Amino acid sequence: MSGNPFNSTFPPWMCGFKHLEYLDLSSTDLKGNIPSAIGNLSSLNTLRLSNSHLEGKLPNSLGSLCKLRELILYNNTLSGAVSEIFRRFRRCNIVALKKLDLSYNQLSGQLTDSLGKLSSLQKFYFPTIG
Repeated sequence: MSGNPFNSTFPPWMCGFKHLEYLDLSSTDLKGNIPSAIGNLSSLNTLRLSNSHLEGKLPNSLGSLCKLRELILYNNTLSGAVSEIFRRFRRCNIVALKKLDLSYNQLSGQLTDSLGKLSSLQKFYFPTIG
């Protein structure tokens, strides 16, 4: 679905696919917050929501996506502390994550020791923090 102009908020029905493994809504012009129902996508191993107009903090339910290998969220206006993002994944000890891109957002704070627990991480794109 990448590149299709939704020009709306995140479609709630999209969070009902419990067996979905790959979701790419990059460059779809999505607006608003990432819904907490995203945590229902428990089989997801790739989540790409880059190049849109998503804003606000990442939902706590993101920590329920224990099978994630790629989390690509660059070029939005997501906010909050970077340490909170890593704290969300404590729930399932997400060690399978291989690629994480948080660049070009409005994140704040410092990296914590939690990053070291992502032992499979191969690519990490980090925002400039002011």
